[in-house]
Amino acid sequence: MVETQPQRLTELKRAAQQKGAAIVKARRIAQTQAIVEQASREIGELAHRDLWLLGLALYWGEGAKQKPGNVSARVAFSNSDPLAVRVLVQWVKDMCGVSADRLSFDIYLHESADGDR
Repeated sequence: MVETQPQRLTELKRAAQQKGAAIVKARRIAQTQAIVEQASREIGELAHRDLWLLGLALYWGEGAKQKPGNVSARVAFSNSDPLAVRVLVQWVKDMCGVSADRLSFDIYLHESADGDR
């Protein structure tokens, strides 16, 4: 081999790996989208009870609970998934009867987070 051939082979190998990874990623994204669409069709429209239970589960898992010595604490919910936040806000408004003007939001970003995004 001439001096430049090992480098060229490494570049070709890297390009092939990247192309293969892109194909696998695209396939995974398509499969995920198909699963989400199928699940949406199977679930259909959420009933009143469905939203009630969904909101309870979200709050149970991600909400701040009152402590026995601090029963006047506000309701707090921490989650980075925008859909989860939207569902909980809808739940608080529709199921708990809290008006939108009583809601407040704080956003905490880790120093490594992409604030613009």
